[in-house]
Amino acid sequence: MHGKPGNKRRRSADQPDLVAQETETSDNVLLKKPKKTMADIQRTEIERLMKRIDKPIEIEVSAQPETSTPREFVYNVKGSSSGASSNDFVKYQHMRRKEHQRIKTIEEEAAKDEERQNYDEELNRQRLKDEERTAKNRAKRQKRKKAKAVAANKKQPQE
Repeated sequence: MHGKPGNKRRRSADQPDLVAQETETSDNVLLKKPKKTMADIQRTEIERLMKRIDKPIEIEVSAQPETSTPREFVYNVKGSSSGASSNDFVKYQHMRRKEHQRIKTIEEEAAKDEERQNYDEELNRQRLKDEERTAKNRAKRQKRKKAKAVAANKKQPQE
């Protein structure tokens, strides 16, 4: 980094250095340490993590991919024949790509909404079916319970 003399970027001891390091020996001969490979970097990272094994590791995972919302309408869309042999063709391709991406995103959202709506309808249909079955079984249980109570009353000797 360039700039003020005291404004140097410092590396922590845990971060590996990716460039070859030069060291002086007692003979004042410069020896180059070999560059660290990806395996070396991974090994030092694992060793660093294993030193603090009791500390939980936080891995951030994005719930949804970062996508921008499609614009309502892309203006100034030119036809494919407009400036076909000039620099405008690149602009046409770019606008066309953006428009196709916008339409694709809108269609995907519509499909997701329809799928979600169908799922909710099926869930409600199944819930009603389960409630009907539960009510029917409840009625049978109560009928049996009532019949059992009537039978128990008949068996009791009357005084």
